[in-house]
Amino acid sequence: MHKKGHITSLQPCHKAVDRDIWKVQFNLPNFDYKKYKNTQGVVLYAKEVETPNQKICLLDYEFRAKGEHTSPSF
Repeated sequence: MHKKGHITSLQPCHKAVDRDIWKVQFNLPNFDYKKYKNTQGVVLYAKEVETPNQKICLLDYEFRAKGEHTSPSF
């Protein structure tokens, strides 16, 4: 199974991403996003965007689960 999702946080990324859960995997100054990973293997990409009134955080996550696949019976 491969699952992806998108979340928009109305907070800046340093508040939206809990550092006790997410560990930085990729953070280069020339890129506009940071890549995080948790202990379950879920990958999170965080990008901060500045609007006229505030900074918001765009979050994309994805994970893959391994397991047996079954075909439907007819």
